[in-house]
Amino acid sequence: MTNKKNNTNPEKLLKIAIEFIQNNQFELALKMLKEARANFPKEFSFINLLAQISLRNNHLNDGINLLKKSLEINENQPLALLDLGIALSLNNQLNEAIVYFDKSVELDPRNLKALIRKAVTLRKLNRFNESIDCFQKIIDLSSDYIDAYIQ
Repeated sequence: MTNKKNNTNPEKLLKIAIEFIQNNQFELALKMLKEARANFPKEFSFINLLAQISLRNNHLNDGINLLKKSLEINENQPLALLDLGIALSLNNQLNEAIVYFDKSVELDPRNLKALIRKAVTLRKLNRFNESIDCFQKIIDLSSDYIDAYIQ
């Protein structure tokens, strides 16, 4: 799969795996990422990419579990928190999704994507006042963010 020199360099492994993904070579990427994860168990980037492949293949539970493992290693990942919230909402775990959207916004207060997802999820939960407040916060942060007006 990879030569010995690359096996000791997680950044190179990550770069190669991303190239495989960009070229739609998901099986090669999966094999490499699993190998890299075994060699570098604390490198959360490998887990995040494995999660993205799982989610892309509609394996929501696998993707959710991988993202949670990644966040156990490093909880300060606003994008992983956002992705986990999205995956949970797709899996109809709406209340738990809100928790992760909130954590993402806590780390990145201007994270409009997390805020819009939170607002939409609150609306699905019939928590309309909270949803309106969230949309208002989005408008306050970025009055030209058109999604806040059309949701």
